Amino acid sequence: MLAEKIYTNLRQADLRRLLEHVVEFTSIAIIYVGLAKLSLALASIHPSATPIWPPTGYALGAVLLLGYRISSAIFFGALIANAITAGSIGTSLAIATGNALESLVGAYLINRWSDGRSTFDTPGGVTRFALICFIPSTMISATLGVGSLSLAGYADWSDFRSIWATWWMGDVAWALVITPAIVLWGITPPRWIERRELIQSCLIYAATIAVGLVAFSPLLEQSPTRSSLAFLAILPLTWAALRRNQRDTATIALLLSCFAVWGTMSNAGPFVRSSLNESFLLLLTFMISVSVPSLALSADVAVRRRHEEHVNFVMRELSHRSKNLLSIIQSMANQVARQTDSFDDFRVGFSRRLFLLSQKVAANDEENHLFGKIHTSAMGVLKWICQDRMTVKHDFRFMWRGSRA
Repeated sequence: MLAEKIYTNLRQADLRRLLEHVVEFTSIAIIYVGLAKLSLALASIHPSATPIWPPTGYALGAVLLLGYRISSAIFFGALIANAITAGSIGTSLAIATGNALESLVGAYLINRWSDGRSTFDTPGGVTRFALICFIPSTMISATLGVGSLSLAGYADWSDFRSIWATWWMGDVAWALVITPAIVLWGITPPRWIERRELIQSCLIYAATIAVGLVAFSPLLEQSPTRSSLAFLAILPLTWAALRRNQRDTATIALLLSCFAVWGTMSNAGPFVRSSLNESFLLLLTFMISVSVPSLALSADVAVRRRHEEHVNFVMRELSHRSKNLLSIIQSMANQVARQTDSFDDFRVGFSRRLFLLSQKVAANDEENHLFGKIHTSAMGVLKWICQDRMTVKHDFRFMWRGSRA
């Protein structure tokens, strides 16, 4: 009976775990297909190549949060999205392989060389994350994708460079914009829903939406002077980097990028040029230039804030331990004073007690250094007393020799 019960419980746990994996796998794949189809609708240079490609950042963030096993869901999502768009099964397989390898290699390098999900905690981590997105991971997807299309005859070799550059820049920009937002929201503790935190985040998000509407949206009439309003994007990014945190900074960069895409695809905003692909490429450079520096600045501010908090903690701890040691020394002095009749006996007894205390105090170098300073100060006081030829009574009152108690 017991064995059957244990087997039944294990089987139920396995089934529950399997069901969770299936739901997770299916959800990731469906979301990837939806993002891919929306992005391919904005293809500007080839039906299978678009500069607006959020699935790259989504896939990299999902693998960083959920593990390497989720890359299989990325593969199937990319396969379905490309198979129902353009090309053949062969090119769809090659593109899907490139997309899956892109997220897998990028996540492995970030975990291996850039502290994994904690890569956005320091400016150095942000820099390493950006370099990994620029060179190894995104180049795999662009090379396999454009190479398979050219080999299969779906793209001219004369257009290889332009298609590859568009593919690569789209992957880089959206990896730098979307991945930080996904990862930082995924690892954020529930503290952010506190009222004060929520109000501050909502205020800066509202300011970002206002800037996005004024600077990038097609709702306002385009004029030659309106293009300069794009520099207003610096305000909410700087505010978030200096006063908030990396999560809000990444979210604001994503919101501004969405407003910029909306305006550009509507032939409005500061990035409109003669062709749609050229406009999108200019937009991608804007996204890269606002996301990485602002995130690095926010990480640097967070590091300085953590250092200040650590220094304050150490100073409070040092003050507390100093008071404890002084209390112990005062108690020792009172006890030795009650047991001695002359100053010489008191000095010898008190010095011996201080020496024994110094041997028993914690082995921490900082505490020993602190105790050494206290010991030196105490002995200095004793020397001063000795030079003035004072005596000690049982109640620890000092009186001149020869005077009456």
